[in-house]
Amino acid sequence: MISSSPSKSRKWKRIAYPILKLVFGLVIVAYLFHVIPLKQMVEVVRGIDLFWLVFSILLNLASVFVWAIRLKTLLTGKLPFTLNQILVSYFFGLFVGSILPSSLGGDLGQFYHLQRKSTDKGFLASAIIVNRVTGVLALMVFVVVAGVWRYPAVLHVYWWIWTIVIIGMAFLYVVVTHRGIAEKFGLGFLPNKIRSPLVKVYEAFYYFGHHKRALFWAILLGIVYQGMNILVVALLGFALHVRVAWTVWMVTVPLVSLIVLLPISIAGLGIQDASYVGLLSTFAGIATPQALAISILIHLSRLIFAAIGAMIYAWDMIHRPRNISPSKS
Repeated sequence: MISSSPSKSRKWKRIAYPILKLVFGLVIVAYLFHVIPLKQMVEVVRGIDLFWLVFSILLNLASVFVWAIRLKTLLTGKLPFTLNQILVSYFFGLFVGSILPSSLGGDLGQFYHLQRKSTDKGFLASAIIVNRVTGVLALMVFVVVAGVWRYPAVLHVYWWIWTIVIIGMAFLYVVVTHRGIAEKFGLGFLPNKIRSPLVKVYEAFYYFGHHKRALFWAILLGIVYQGMNILVVALLGFALHVRVAWTVWMVTVPLVSLIVLLPISIAGLGIQDASYVGLLSTFAGIATPQALAISILIHLSRLIFAAIGAMIYAWDMIHRPRNISPSKS
């Protein structure tokens, strides 16, 4: 008799991991509310400036259109999705991302929603991967620029680090555009779990490495999109009467966005909050109640957009064609 224990073990892991991540995030949130008096939080929220709050929400909505145009730019030529279809996939992805570990869950939601109308699922996956990676590169651009701007001594003291980064970027460009070099410097020494996703990322960039115009616009629009996201958070700070140098937001927001990519909590719950409190209070001297309030407002704005995605999902489930099996005679 064949034991079913391995399959049961995998099933329990699939159930246990999300629960553990949710508990982990809730524990961090509970600790933050234990350390930061609720009375102070209430006072901060009461003093919110509605003008800057509404301005932030509208700018956030505008950034969604930039994101959609960026993905459409990558898809144009092979998968002519309309801007409306891509926008719908964004909100649906936010809904999925709100219940999956890390912010990468949104990419899965976008792929699921678009792949049903796609004639080339592999290319669609490649475009979504490139869309994500170029967004991460844009975040790093803001961190580097703001870091050097705010702390110019870093450029002189750690010149060797910048030299390695420049050489590494040049090497990466050559690898992406020349498959032979990539095969020579293969990833065969890495475990399959690590090698497999890296190979997929490479294949995605290899295709777009020969479509430089689309890749250029994706990177440029990625910088615009991430810049708008930084401004969205800064405006939330304005709404809570937080006034700090722009370079603080240019460093803090991208760093938190990168930290939230780690699959250790559900939708960044707890991790995002602790990151904003730690970074803003330590490096900018912002009061912890205000820093936590900024993070909570970000969660709420994300939930509003995710609710739109939930309605799209419900509508889709209601109106999806049902497969009717033929009756037996």
